[in-house]
Amino acid sequence: MKYLTLKVGAYDVDYGDQHYRRSDGGNTIYNSFIENYILEEFDTEIGCEVYFHHDSGWMGLLGITNGPLNLTVVVSTKIDAATVELNKPTPALHAKIGYDKQIYLDLRFRQKGSFYNVKSVLRQ
Repeated sequence: MKYLTLKVGAYDVDYGDQHYRRSDGGNTIYNSFIENYILEEFDTEIGCEVYFHHDSGWMGLLGITNGPLNLTVVVSTKIDAATVELNKPTPALHAKIGYDKQIYLDLRFRQKGSFYNVKSVLRQ
């Protein structure tokens, strides 16, 4: 597929770029950005993503996942205050749009924006 890529399964969700620079436990002292994120984006979820990437440098992504990080087969007993129903997980939607182009041999321009939304999460 020349301009499209499809990813399905359990994978690291691509809704930001910080997880590409995230430190592992051994080198965190050298990373000034460690643990300074509002939303941790180094998680694995089950879902699918469709990428569009063009030779001009433009790219886009649209994806949907199962939402929860810790899936369980136990039925929730908590009541959602907003809906007055049993709390249940809902799918998470994420998207990304951006431009990434090598302009010169030693100059690369990259600008991206991401979106992640989940309506409710399962609480036990």
